[in-house]
Amino acid sequence: MAFIKLTKVVSGYMPPEAGPFECEYCHYFSWRRACELVEGDIEPDGCCNLFTEEGKAGKPEEELEDEKLELDDEEE
Repeated sequence: MAFIKLTKVVSGYMPPEAGPFECEYCHYFSWRRACELVEGDIEPDGCCNLFTEEGKAGKPEEELEDEKLELDDEEE
């Protein structure tokens, strides 16, 4: 099942200098500079109204590290 992502405007996305939270700590953020809920390039230190830290802390550290390594491999 495919989900339709929200635009940055609808989600209330803010650039790094304006947001009170950071996307990189949100449950929905991926180290591919992406979000499960918001479309487009998402900066790790950006923020939106959908921010939720719940579940992120419980994500296995090795899974987070795998995401970072995959991103590094793609950039090379």
